[in-house]
Amino acid sequence: MIPLLLTLMMFGLGLLLAVAGFPMALGRVGRNSIYGFRTRKTLSSDHVWYLANRHSGRRMILAGAAIMLLSVPFGMVAPLLGKTFAPWLMLALIMVPILWMLASSLKYLARL
Repeated sequence: MIPLLLTLMMFGLGLLLAVAGFPMALGRVGRNSIYGFRTRKTLSSDHVWYLANRHSGRRMILAGAAIMLLSVPFGMVAPLLGKTFAPWLMLALIMVPILWMLASSLKYLARL
């Protein structure tokens, strides 16, 4: 039961991340204090905001898709790993795409 729940949670998180990235990638999110890639630099101008958020939104979609794809093999091996190790592997498989998304977005922002 626990491995199935972890797999569904992982897939759901990836789906949520991908869906949240679409409005950003399409340039539909204006400057605000709640949603988007918010830094001092992005909040300083609409031009930088939209460029950075489009890039970050595309990366969010890719990271979400990667997490959803990784949930499939995770679901196959999670029952073999036990209740102690499976959550840690799930955390690692989630964090790698998210950290890639963040690093890529910050690198892009630095070039603006």
